[in-house]
Amino acid sequence: MNKVTAVVDKTDCLVQLQQHGSGSNWVGVHLIAYFALQKYFTQSKRLVTRFLFMDQPSQVYFPSKTEGKDTDREMFTKMYDFMYNKVNSLSSQIQVIVVDHAKLYDTHNFKASFIEDGHTDLKLISIDWYE
Repeated sequence: MNKVTAVVDKTDCLVQLQQHGSGSNWVGVHLIAYFALQKYFTQSKRLVTRFLFMDQPSQVYFPSKTEGKDTDREMFTKMYDFMYNKVNSLSSQIQVIVVDHAKLYDTHNFKASFIEDGHTDLKLISIDWYE
């Protein structure tokens, strides 16, 4: 087997990942699959790397205003809450690093897990490492 896909098992058909629609659906399916596998590996005491690095998952939600309500911000706040809650539900036995432009400083879960702002002088990779 060299292909794996996620499907939604509807009563009248199976909907494969490439037919799920928007980028936000794709990100959601991948997050659900990743955390489901990590839950299984953790509970089964499997020796599998418990690490996820995500680069700009909020990119699919770039801010748009709809009738005065920032629906995209609400959606990527839910995505961050989902990741935060899943890490906590696994007793922090997994590590998730997210590099993103999203700044949700006014939300508890984001503030509780936020480490560094890459727009300051402090960088994830020190400049003197590659100069």
